[in-house]
Amino acid sequence: MKKIAASLFALLLMFGVASVATASGGDGEWHTWATTNTSEPTGGTVNYPQTYVGEGRLAPDCGVWYQQDFYTHAGESNGVSIEEVIADGTLTNGEDHHLTNQGLDGAQMWRFVYGGDCEPESTPSPSVTPEPEVDFCDRGDRPGGVNIGKWLDRDNGGSAAECFDAEIIESCGMVDDSVTGPAGIAWGLQWKEGAGVAPEYPANNFPANFPEDYNGGSADVSYWLVGGESDYGKRSGLPNLWGESATVTVNTDCEDAPGEPEEPKEPTTEKDKTVLCSGWIKTVITTTDANGNESVGTEWEHDPSLQTCDDGENG
Repeated sequence: MKKIAASLFALLLMFGVASVATASGGDGEWHTWATTNTSEPTGGTVNYPQTYVGEGRLAPDCGVWYQQDFYTHAGESNGVSIEEVIADGTLTNGEDHHLTNQGLDGAQMWRFVYGGDCEPESTPSPSVTPEPEVDFCDRGDRPGGVNIGKWLDRDNGGSAAECFDAEIIESCGMVDDSVTGPAGIAWGLQWKEGAGVAPEYPANNFPANFPEDYNGGSADVSYWLVGGESDYGKRSGLPNLWGESATVTVNTDCEDAPGEPEEPKEPTTEKDKTVLCSGWIKTVITTTDANGNESVGTEWEHDPSLQTCDDGENG
């Protein structure tokens, strides 16, 4: 009788029958659960909890192990029903033993099925992503956590010269400056009278004006860059507060030879305003008198409503 029952069970497994009769005259049904095992499990190594797949002996996808259990209706009298076991979609260890222990001749009826190894996925050729262009004059482009000096030294040869445009503007009895630098930071030149003066802060803001024939006809002016970020200033390629000064000689012998007097002209005043992100407004005032003589001055004022960056970043 045992041999007949075993042969019948083997045939039922072969043809995937979901409901079979046991040797004791009961019947049952197959249910399939997905395990998380990555290698062949046994009754002692199969992983729990398992996830319900469906009724019947269902085939797994590649790389997946399923457990197929034959639940007998006779076993339901020893615990919860088949419907209750599968209701929550999760199987814990031992939860269904009262259903599977009522198989042919009392044998536990379950098996493990593997979906086979998956074929390796083809690896696409890596796409070449162009390196983003770095603007070394924009401190926001530097990697997080790296200070500006180390960034410029490592990735830009220790130079920030391309970030600055500076000019000393000379006229008789006067010298002025024009400076631009990395955005969002206040930059300018300061000066002191004399040749080779060591940079210090604060000093005089340009323009530098001298009276007629001052110092016997000429005056030496030492100048240097100042600004709100020393790491840029040191690498600017300009005379700077953190390095050495440069010197320009101003001609103060400005009177023309006597001649026919020119017609007097109407005095004019021009103002050129520059608004910095710190809210400071620099106004360069150029005044021309009736004789055509120009004088240039600078005024500073602060408007908090115009501030878009930290004061500390602007010196």
